Amino acid sequence: MKRTFLALLLTGCNDPTILIPVCDEPCAIDNGTLYVGDEAFWHSCHPGKLQCADGLQICEGFKARDSEFCQNMAGNCDSDVEDGEVISYWDERNPCIGEGVCRYTSALCLNGSYVCLPPKYYGPEVCDAEHRDENCNGLVNEEDPDLVMSENQFEYGGPPGTINVGECRAGVRTCGEDGEFLFGEIQPTQEVCGNGKDDDCDGFIDEDETGNAGVAFSLVVDFSGSMDSYIDSVIEAICDWSSNETFNQSLFQVIAVGTEEPYVEVIDFSSASEVCFAMGDFRYAILTGGSEFVPHAIYDGTREWPAGLDKRVIFFSDEDAQGIDGYAEDDIYMVTEECASQGYTVGGFISTDYATWLGMTRQCNGWLESLSMDPYEMRDSLNQRFGTEC
Repeated sequence: MKRTFLALLLTGCNDPTILIPVCDEPCAIDNGTLYVGDEAFWHSCHPGKLQCADGLQICEGFKARDSEFCQNMAGNCDSDVEDGEVISYWDERNPCIGEGVCRYTSALCLNGSYVCLPPKYYGPEVCDAEHRDENCNGLVNEEDPDLVMSENQFEYGGPPGTINVGECRAGVRTCGEDGEFLFGEIQPTQEVCGNGKDDDCDGFIDEDETGNAGVAFSLVVDFSGSMDSYIDSVIEAICDWSSNETFNQSLFQVIAVGTEEPYVEVIDFSSASEVCFAMGDFRYAILTGGSEFVPHAIYDGTREWPAGLDKRVIFFSDEDAQGIDGYAEDDIYMVTEECASQGYTVGGFISTDYATWLGMTRQCNGWLESLSMDPYEMRDSLNQRFGTEC
């Protein structure tokens, strides 16, 4: 049975002197008058439901007494039905059964005539994982042109002023198999050099905005025995990359893990050349080795930064994430809290435990790359990440 809907917008609902009916109550309109609650059943064979939106009340779904729907119900109750009796949806005498959720409509015999009692979930069509047909027109979710989304059709959660700049776009609220979801939203990410895109949505493509002047880099490097096949490549990549004149005004710190202590500060924030000398000396120092507490070193070893500089953490490790007290998740949580409060990003070169490391770097607006025995591969990656080739 096809169902049609009539909606009435009640004006003046923002006037505090006017009594506002209770939303979701049964409703009907008879000769221009709105009836709500029990009275609605006296003025319609099929009361609607009072919907509230933006200060307005809308009586949706009611059937007027003189409508074709009510006329087709033949009006009078069956001879064996008493006045005030409710006929359940499974009773074959029920004339109110329709499509969708309306298959569960009950019928009330009122003064000798049937009145349909709207079932649970009856109302405007919404997107739901249960695929209900709430407006009883035989169509569900995205099939129904009358579908009403619960929130704005277009949404954007990025910083003000970045929407439709560069790569940043609003998402569209979409109806899928599991209900509503936001599709296609793109928020600012760290600018990637050389990809021809404005990743950070500031209106510039592949820009070297600051020449990396005023950037402080904290390099957390695993010097343990298992890194023996990588460490020389790591040091060469760092030294080759940081020696670019773009970094003349940048500062570098090196923190070593895989040592007897939880971590060792090889050198505090200094020039690139001083850092390379320090790493070379440390590389050939006699180390007995130890655990690789990279998250702890990031959290505790980067508590103090040079004032007025952008902050970047880059780590290099071939081990799974390890926690100083046995639980890597605790140390990672502290890193994600600290990077948010201090405003630094975290990226890294790894060879294992990708999912865990990704969870940390994503929350710190960072990135992940693979460790390589080819120093030029890592150098080129650093160049692209930090704009020295733009």
